[in-house]
Amino acid sequence: MASLSLLAFLAACAPPQQGGAPSATTGQGGSARQMTREPTSGTIARLPADAAGFMRSGQVKDYEAQRPGFGQGVEYTTPGREAVATVDIYDRGMASIPNQEQLVRSELDEAVRELSSLQHSRTGRSLDEQQRTTIPIEGADPLQCAVLSGRYGRVPVSLDICVGMAAGRFIKIQVTMPDRTPAMADARAFAHSVATAAQRR
Repeated sequence: MASLSLLAFLAACAPPQQGGAPSATTGQGGSARQMTREPTSGTIARLPADAAGFMRSGQVKDYEAQRPGFGQGVEYTTPGREAVATVDIYDRGMASIPNQEQLVRSELDEAVRELSSLQHSRTGRSLDEQQRTTIPIEGADPLQCAVLSGRYGRVPVSLDICVGMAAGRFIKIQVTMPDRTPAMADARAFAHSVATAAQRR
């Protein structure tokens, strides 16, 4: 039951948040966008079938169709669906993403704000940020990550969220699991694996 509740909790948080999004820019024009970046689906296709004990599950979620700039995402779970992860690739509608380090940090800040605000809008759910970390990615800037902990009903939960860049777009990785010792899964190893796979070589 706890894992099913976590899935419901995660589903409410997974897509890129609307607030604080940078406005769209034209860069060098629409044609330049297609010349310099592969389709989002190309990056999604490189995500592994399994990573650090998580298995990719379900179909690709096409947020872009209803909310331009929100890209696409996939879900991963551990056996028994005890831990759940989502990976989203998106660009906020920007033809190019300047000041990447600053915007990545802004995306992470916005995600943490939204996750933390759940305690005010959803009875029985609370999350508070515990620390910030980075995860080195070969050939790319490090992932910027935040670790949150709290409760969903009576279940203590741990949530790791990381934001970085992959093939010219944002990659956001979120891992949620019951807060136990030892941890049920290695969130950092998962984030490193999928972010590395998403890079365009």
